[in-house]
Amino acid sequence: MSARRPDDLSRLPAYLTVARTLHARLRSSGYLAGEYLPPERDLAREFGVSRQTIRRAVQELSGQGLLIAEQGRGTRIVALPPQPNPDDAQFQLAALVIYGIERSSSGAICRGCQDVMKQAGFHIILAETAVEEARRADDEAAQIGSLIERGINGLIVYVEATARNRALLQSAVDRGIPVVQIDRYIPGLACDYVGVDNAAAARTVTQHLWDMGHRRIAFLTQGNAPSSVTERGSGYAAAIAERTGGAPDPDLVYTTGRTVGGEDDALVALRTLLSLPDPATAIFAINDDIALAVLRAARKLNVRIPDDIALVGFDDLPFCEITSPTLSTVAQPFVESGQAAAHFLLDRITSRYRGLPRHMMMPTRLVVRESSVGAIGGSHGTDSTTGGLTSLSR
Repeated sequence: MSARRPDDLSRLPAYLTVARTLHARLRSSGYLAGEYLPPERDLAREFGVSRQTIRRAVQELSGQGLLIAEQGRGTRIVALPPQPNPDDAQFQLAALVIYGIERSSSGAICRGCQDVMKQAGFHIILAETAVEEARRADDEAAQIGSLIERGINGLIVYVEATARNRALLQSAVDRGIPVVQIDRYIPGLACDYVGVDNAAAARTVTQHLWDMGHRRIAFLTQGNAPSSVTERGSGYAAAIAERTGGAPDPDLVYTTGRTVGGEDDALVALRTLLSLPDPATAIFAINDDIALAVLRAARKLNVRIPDDIALVGFDDLPFCEITSPTLSTVAQPFVESGQAAAHFLLDRITSRYRGLPRHMMMPTRLVVRESSVGAIGGSHGTDSTTGGLTSLSR
């Protein structure tokens, strides 16, 4: 194989891309000397290329003394490439693409990824994207594109679901670069995903508020919602339907204009929900940042939480335990999710797993505090999901 700089990878012909991926599999001990590669037709189906492309890739590796084509028997592995030098960063680099590392959730995800990758002898690059929502998707696309062009070995992505980002991640998958989506996902993208069962957790929140006697439960969401938020909306609607036989009152589904709820948005939302002919008596906010903005807005409006209106958030960020009142919320295992995503990525990089995309649902926990039930003498938790693993694509 001719030597190419990492930034030339985008111009590799298909057979060299296949050869590069097969070379990585041989290097990672996914095969043993003397074994045979899968049949040509199976490899062609896996890579989405012609059988002629597979033959050219095999010829490329045969020229390196790694493979030999045996008439009527297949392609036999005659030698394995040497393992990479641990100091050779070209073979050791993966990347986490995520915004706002100062956010406790992003920091925890990063910590989980780093723990696992470091133990495996890999370095993980933090590619932090813009916090500002208006810039974030374009910044993420630029980061992903640059990492792909430079020959990164794998990507963990807290994805912004735009057509451009989808196309970039699909191109990575097509080139044999493993991709793991974390927390939220782009539907139909054939790669691994680690998240939580947002719909089940949202049903649990809504049921909790219903059990506390609330019949006018508002859902405070955001525009341009990622998959995680869309799923929470579905869970909220399903819980209302289970109890009323119908859809939620549209007046109780309020959409803010920001990902992180600003006080101005929260003031308008709270005034609107409390001034309805049949006012809301509880609010389920789709994340703790928006819930915190509601707490601040309530203080300005002299609205008592939970006496005048109950409130539940989502994420269990550290400030939830020190707000006044303390904030009921859904706890997510961010560190553990980062660890699971890193294990998925390593499985792909080393070819320990080459099957269908895996989707892991991590457990969540409803943490009940003062904002939904009053002064209860401390918080307690209720399991809302158990987590799971499936091999079916979304």
